[in-house]
Amino acid sequence: MNELLLLRGGIHVWVAPLSMPYETICNYKDLLSMEELRKANSFQFEKDRNKYIIGKGLTRTLLSRFYLNTDARQVDFCYGKNGKPFLKEEINPNRVVFNVSHSHELVTIAVSVDKILGIDVEYLRHIDDLEAIVFRFFSEIEKNWFGKIPKEKTLDAFYFMWTRKEAYTKSLGMGLGENLVTSVITNGHLSGKDSIIEEKTIVSEWIFFSYRIQNQYQLSIAVKGKKGSFDDYYCNLFYYESV
Repeated sequence: MNELLLLRGGIHVWVAPLSMPYETICNYKDLLSMEELRKANSFQFEKDRNKYIIGKGLTRTLLSRFYLNTDARQVDFCYGKNGKPFLKEEINPNRVVFNVSHSHELVTIAVSVDKILGIDVEYLRHIDDLEAIVFRFFSEIEKNWFGKIPKEKTLDAFYFMWTRKEAYTKSLGMGLGENLVTSVITNGHLSGKDSIIEEKTIVSEWIFFSYRIQNQYQLSIAVKGKKGSFDDYYCNLFYYESV
């Protein structure tokens, strides 16, 4: 396993495109389980089918090569009640954890050791009913902060909070949209001293990392920390065209 992850707070995030050479897609398809193959074949369009195959195959390849020291074909996924994936204990003595998110043409995979974490990435699209979504799902702190954001930056602010909320719910294995009212910013944001799109923030016992990727995607990671050790938590991003 990569020695960096042996450090207490290490988190790796892999960023890769959801379009890859035909040969790579075929190799990834060979790694899928029978159930995953059935799911892949259920997609009507080849592009969607290939994205699914790349997501599953790439995750197995990265985990096996860099963290589990095993053949990718031996990497089996188990799933929680809301679909959060985890590894079988027999191939995971070091308690590696991971979470996956994809949007548009990008897939992101967060990996760490013995942590509760989640990741979410969103392609930046215009949203007509932005204020209505904020009013319905966001906390009072977030609404107050959002209300002070200049109009030209409201979309950035929305995706900053939304990806954090989704990463948080995914870290706990909740269903999509559950518990979104939990605040993912602090009163410090109201002072305007923090970046809208990129930063590390501690909210209660949770640590959030946020990044703007390729100027088109907002990415956030949520990890449950241990009090007194927040400064030890860090995140490294790795970009791959093909693995």
